[in-house]
Amino acid sequence: MRLDLGGQPWSVHVLRESELARIEEPLELCKQLKLSRAELRAVQLPELPQHSRVSAARRYAESSAAVKHRLHGLQQLNLSHNEIEEIDGDTFIFPSLEVLDLSHNRLHTIVNGGMFLGHLHTLKLQRNNLTNLRWLHCDMRLPLAVLDVEFNQIKAISDIAEIVNLKNLEKFNVASNPLDNDLSVEAFCMLGCPQLTHLNGQVVTDVARSRARQWCDENAAGAAIIEYVHDLHAYYTQPSMQVESVPAIAAPKHFPKSSPSVKDPLGYLQQSTVALDYLMAAARRRKHCQTKRRVNSTMALASFEDRHGEVKLMDWKQWSDEMRRIGRRVQETRASIPC
Repeated sequence: MRLDLGGQPWSVHVLRESELARIEEPLELCKQLKLSRAELRAVQLPELPQHSRVSAARRYAESSAAVKHRLHGLQQLNLSHNEIEEIDGDTFIFPSLEVLDLSHNRLHTIVNGGMFLGHLHTLKLQRNNLTNLRWLHCDMRLPLAVLDVEFNQIKAISDIAEIVNLKNLEKFNVASNPLDNDLSVEAFCMLGCPQLTHLNGQVVTDVARSRARQWCDENAAGAAIIEYVHDLHAYYTQPSMQVESVPAIAAPKHFPKSSPSVKDPLGYLQQSTVALDYLMAAARRRKHCQTKRRVNSTMALASFEDRHGEVKLMDWKQWSDEMRRIGRRVQETRASIPC
């Protein structure tokens, strides 16, 4: 049974049992519920007194049938385009929930995630205010396969460290966050989640995975990524590990930047062609040279100019790293094109 109860503001702005009691439809039979654009600010199901929350959580851990409300049988719940700022698992219990859409809200805090993540397959959290994924760490194995946190406030690799706990994660989207989307992020996601098939909306091909592994083997920052992933796995598998705790393993502070992800196999070469055309045009205007374009590069334009826009030389190590990287990409691109 599907229901759509959204589209107009709820008078109390809270989804709770006392409000559901006014609805005549058989909510107990509902499997898919849409409550979008209802100006909801909080969810309280079940509606528990403050002092009884701990005992309710313990009962739920023992048996999913211990806590019931009119929507306890939901499998898909859409709460997008509301004004929800916080999710507390003690009052957000849906034992059979498989798909949850909380996109386009004002979420900044999620606590007691294990109370609603137990059977969740898809979780959409794009366009919120989340700063980390700490709430993903709980005392059970999560079946989450699709996680979308696009357009949030995630700033560092250490803020997404918990994805290493998602053994079934296939699709992960962390694009459009303050977190730089370069090779270090791609390598961390691919190494931390070997079963990943899509990253930031793009297919994780064997070529891309091989490139990330090769980058880690040849680059100092890549070696730091490998060590960080290893430390995270060791840390989170400790028997005495407390749920919802902040990771004791800090990510390396600085990773060198690289080219962003692109949609097609030739994207890196096309991007470098545009960049090199721009540089050659600028050089001609400044009368620095009269050469025609003959090589491709993946280096960002900022590498060629200082803060005042003046031309500068790149240090030899960075230049040699880039040349090795472009050589590998040319070989991979040629190998991926059918003869």
